[in-house]
Amino acid sequence: MKIEYEVSKNNKKFIRQLAKQDMRFEKSKTAISVFTIGISVAFILAVILVLLGAAEKHKLTQAGKAQITMAITDAEQIKKLQEQPETEWVGISATLGFSYQDGITLNVLYEDKQQIEKQERIKYIGEIPSKENEVMLPSQYSSVLDKEIKIGDYVNLDITGTGTSEKYIVSGIADIRCLEKDFFVWVSEKKAEELYRDSLVPRTAYIRMSTDSYDMNILNNMGMSLAEKAGVIKESVSPIMDYCVVMSGGDMGGIYITIFPVSIVVFLLASVIVYSIFYASVMKNVRGFGRLCAIGMSKKQICQMVKFERNIYSICGILSGIILGGFISFIVNVEGFRIKNFLTASIIIAILMFLVIKIALYKPVKIASTISPIEGSKWINASGNNYVSRKIGNKLTATRIGIINLRRNLKKTILTIFILSFGGILLVTVSTVAESLSARKMAEFYMFPYGDIQIRIQSVGKTTFDENIQQDRISNLQRTKNPLNESLTNTLKNIHGVKKINTENAVNLSIEYQGGTLATSGGTGGLTSVLNEEQCALLSQAVIQGSSDYAELSKKNGILLRNGTADLHVGDTVLLEGTDKSGNEFKTEVPVIGIYDQNLQQEICPLSSGSDFIVVDNTARKLTGIEELTGIITVDYARNQEDNVKSQMEYLCDQSDQIEMYGIEESIKTRSEIFDAKTQPLYLISLILFIFGIISLVNTSLTNLIVRKREFALLEAIGMTGKQIRKVVLTEEISYFIISTLLTLVIGNIGGILMCNYLEKTSHCVKLKLPFVISIIYIVSLVLVELIIIWRSFAKMKEDSIVESLSIQE
Repeated sequence: MKIEYEVSKNNKKFIRQLAKQDMRFEKSKTAISVFTIGISVAFILAVILVLLGAAEKHKLTQAGKAQITMAITDAEQIKKLQEQPETEWVGISATLGFSYQDGITLNVLYEDKQQIEKQERIKYIGEIPSKENEVMLPSQYSSVLDKEIKIGDYVNLDITGTGTSEKYIVSGIADIRCLEKDFFVWVSEKKAEELYRDSLVPRTAYIRMSTDSYDMNILNNMGMSLAEKAGVIKESVSPIMDYCVVMSGGDMGGIYITIFPVSIVVFLLASVIVYSIFYASVMKNVRGFGRLCAIGMSKKQICQMVKFERNIYSICGILSGIILGGFISFIVNVEGFRIKNFLTASIIIAILMFLVIKIALYKPVKIASTISPIEGSKWINASGNNYVSRKIGNKLTATRIGIINLRRNLKKTILTIFILSFGGILLVTVSTVAESLSARKMAEFYMFPYGDIQIRIQSVGKTTFDENIQQDRISNLQRTKNPLNESLTNTLKNIHGVKKINTENAVNLSIEYQGGTLATSGGTGGLTSVLNEEQCALLSQAVIQGSSDYAELSKKNGILLRNGTADLHVGDTVLLEGTDKSGNEFKTEVPVIGIYDQNLQQEICPLSSGSDFIVVDNTARKLTGIEELTGIITVDYARNQEDNVKSQMEYLCDQSDQIEMYGIEESIKTRSEIFDAKTQPLYLISLILFIFGIISLVNTSLTNLIVRKREFALLEAIGMTGKQIRKVVLTEEISYFIISTLLTLVIGNIGGILMCNYLEKTSHCVKLKLPFVISIIYIVSLVLVELIIIWRSFAKMKEDSIVESLSIQE
């Protein structure tokens, strides 16, 4: 009666003391619970903050930069812009031109200090050119001069590429990464005016206004007002798309889309693991709750006791998880870490995790609070449902006991294997796809079906400073004397290592169509494929709407449109643009005769232009006046002669200002970057799932060990040796390992192969390659985790004697 009196008199104090005593007594259970909550919160928080941090870091590339541009016609306008109160700074840039010389491309431009430092953010030493004989060069230009560049050095440069070299002083050296054989050279404003002595220097003002807005309408209105004050043509005002898109997060949609599913997946897994831990913990103590009822505690007080323990676990686990998650995200992405994001995400995750823990305890607390003292004293459901074998005369061995233990709580066993396997399956599936994605195969299929090197007509001559520069140079050269002629093909055939030469008809055309906004669609490099009658007949198998009838296409000057290019249908009209036989621009309305599937088209009639639409040769000749329609020559070569073929073809192109070489490498690089952007989030999700599977396995194994300590002592008391008991535990852990590994490797590889088959049919970008390295890493990781669990389990068994273990009150 004394205990009952104390319980009623000091209700809260007694309950808290009892809960604290239980937590001190069950140190392992407490540690596992707090660790599980903490690591779950840390993972969720770290994933969200790292992804948000990546978006914030990306914004830094544009933060503080100019928001609008204007075309400037005189220096007085610049002065007026700088004087306006809504203007923070004005940077001036003028792209003057470029030239091809000695195997390199020289890009000439003028930029003032504000533009270089605040807009381009180029680091440099020395000074910006201010005199006519001063230049600033990139540090990499040393490779052209074969010596290190220093401030004050004299260099001979043919700025215009017209064959006239002048001596310049190096006033500055820019730390900028240039493309291979593609260099910038900065000149002074005076030099720019000298180069454009007969016309206006094409200056563009980059303006940073006193606003952080990235709304294009707001910026455009502010720009219009500013232009009016400075006397600038309003039509030249244009918000900078990069600034608006980056600051609004428009180009980071992939990251924001990734955050939601990743967070949900991690949160659900964390919830399942937390639930399993607390369920096992409370159910283990049901017998003790029954005894407490017998000595006077009410059901409400038992619930309060469990809730008090829950609150302690929650507070300790959530706080430690928030600290750890914040630390991880800060270390991973210092520049993108924001206190605001950290606090917001922490509060939301803390509330959600507390709700998860509350839900996790609902069922076991309900059982504990409704059980009578007599039922509680007989409760033995600490490990799950009793399993009864239907077979008679089975030999009871340590191995069989281990298997029986797995089947006693089959739901928990299946859940543990599922969580562990699911992450591994996704990891192997993603790895199979990632390993099998071939940027080269995709580039070969869509752009280089006949070989890795193409020769096309050079759209610009040796220099843009040529006073006689032609509009639509490609068409003009094709009309007069097409450089892609029989003489060139014979020269290419004579290069040692060349296996085959393929020629294709292509011309410089584009289309305009009305679809909400006016857009232009044309082939890569401005080339549009041109088909003959035989090719049109072949292409008919790839047409999904309309037809590829050669006669109809010729008569109506119609086009064939690639499916997915625009919201256009057969019978719609578009404006076909180009230059006619006199070199003058034309725009003519033509109908869409057919729409084709590009995948089928590339299989049936491979084309190298990559154009979004196709015309027939009669149409091309009639509208452009071009008779020799060859636009692309593709070279296929022996792989062991790659260097020799490329070097000779480069030399051949360098000797002429009419042809240029296109290699497959740039196309491969572009596609590889796209593949990486798609697969990296999937790798992240699968890795997180795998880690949580490991956490689930560890928690399940260690919790079972704690719950079944008295059970193992009873087995040892009735004659089982320590070795046999360890064999029971070993059987359980090996079962988890074998089943999970088999499911992961079999289902993961099958899933990967099926996904690869789908991608190959739709995108032609797969060369199947099974992820042996990832599979080995997965198996080794799982083996190491199992060894650690087994080692810890065996060590734990040795801590207490049989008598101590038998005296444990469940």
